[in-house]
Amino acid sequence: ISSFYQIKTLKPKYAIKKSRNKQDIILAPNSGDEKNEFSDIFWIKELRKINPKVITILGDRDNKKLAESIHKKGFKVQNLSRKLKFELFLKKIEQAKIVLTIDSFPSHYSAYVGSETHIFFKKNANHERWGAVGKNVKKHVTNIL
Repeated sequence: ISSFYQIKTLKPKYAIKKSRNKQDIILAPNSGDEKNEFSDIFWIKELRKINPKVITILGDRDNKKLAESIHKKGFKVQNLSRKLKFELFLKKIEQAKIVLTIDSFPSHYSAYVGSETHIFFKKNANHERWGAVGKNVKKHVTNIL
């Protein structure tokens, strides 16, 4: 067989490594539809429940105001919203101990890589359709419309 027809085994460019020492807390507060998003006060209340040392905010919007509000409440915040290429966004989720989100993609990916996943829905949202599933997933349906 000529080298032209030889099959090479390729390693995936972005292999998932399940880390045992995950420590990052990821907050992905954005959704494709802004009406599904929660207030800064809502997120601060949720963060107080887990009392993280550092919070990394990821998202497709700026989230500067949210980062400032969280920081004013005494949390250390790293706002990487709109700053990461997709591959680095995935890597941050892979490294996360806990992911708090309202969006289906971060929730499904987080659940897949084994991070503790908290997905939040407003009262009338279709959480059965959009929410991730798994033993590491917690769905929270709020009373907020």
